[in-house]
Amino acid sequence: MSVFRTKKWSDVLEKSFGFKLVLIKKEGGTLPLIQQGFGSRKRFVSVPLADYAGPTYKTDECFAALLAEAKNLGQVTIFTDQEPPTSPDGWHLDTPFESYRMETKMSYEDLKMKVIHQKTRNMLNKAERLGVKAEKVSLEVGIDKYYPIYMKTMLRLQALPLPKKFFKNLDGLAHVFEARLEGKVLAGVVGIEYEDTLYVWSNASTKKGSKTGANNLAYAAAIRYAAENPELKWVDFGSTVPGTSHAFFKARWGGEPYPIYRLSTEKAGPESQAQKKIVNVLKYAPRPLLRLMARLIYRYY
Repeated sequence: MSVFRTKKWSDVLEKSFGFKLVLIKKEGGTLPLIQQGFGSRKRFVSVPLADYAGPTYKTDECFAALLAEAKNLGQVTIFTDQEPPTSPDGWHLDTPFESYRMETKMSYEDLKMKVIHQKTRNMLNKAERLGVKAEKVSLEVGIDKYYPIYMKTMLRLQALPLPKKFFKNLDGLAHVFEARLEGKVLAGVVGIEYEDTLYVWSNASTKKGSKTGANNLAYAAAIRYAAENPELKWVDFGSTVPGTSHAFFKARWGGEPYPIYRLSTEKAGPESQAQKKIVNVLKYAPRPLLRLMARLIYRYY
C-alpha cells in the first residue's frame, strides 16, 4: 500500500494546510480525497502533493461504486498507479505521468555496476573523486540546510516552493540524504520510508552540486540506504512527464517505468501557466513572505 493512501499522509496535509480528508468507503474498498480551492475552483483530488493515491478495491463493482459517489462531489481528479478496470461514464482517463521503480534485491555496489547507467556511474565517480560525501541524516537535522537549496531550485524551475512547515511535518516519515563538499551541503534528497518502499519525494541541488555530481551522489545515498535495509525492497523515483529531461535523468538510475493513470470528471486541458506567473511575481519577495504566500496559495488556490 502506498504511503499516499494512508491517514499518515492526510494528517501531514491537514497539519500543513488545513486540508480535510474526505474518505469514501464501500464494502471492499476506499477512496481518499482532499478538497482544494473554493468557489469556482473547488475540486477534490486523490490526493495532493502525492505521485498517486486513488482507490483501493477488491472488485470492479466496488471500483465503480467508489467513483460514482466521488462524482457526486463535483470536480474530481484521481491519480493512481493501478490501471482502472473500467472508465466509467462521465470520467476521462489518460496517463500524463510515469514513475520508475527499482528493486533493491542486490547490494548497492551490484546495483551500481549492473543496473545504474554508465553515464550516471561516471557522475558518481566524478563526485567521489572531487571529495563529495553523501549520507543519510534525520529530517530534524537535515531540513534546515536542505530547504534553502530546495527553495532556490524551485524558483529556478518557476515552480512554487512548499512551505518549510510541510517538510517539518514529515518528521517520522522522511529522511534527508545530503551531499557535501568541504562541509558545505550542495544537494539533497528527501526520501519517505513506508513499509517496503523508499519514495524519492523531493530533490534539490545548487548549480555547483549539479556540476560536481553531488546531486547524483545524494540519490545514490538513498539507494544505498534502501539496499542495506532488509525491510526495504523498492526505491520509487517519483512521478515525471514522459519524454522530458527529468524523465531521462530518472530512467538512467535503472528503475522500471510504470504509468500513472489520471481519472478526471473534467477533460484535461493545456497545462496552466498560472503557477509560473505567480512565481515570477513572488520570487523577489522576502523569503518569510514567500513561504507564507506559498502556504496560502497551496491552501486556497
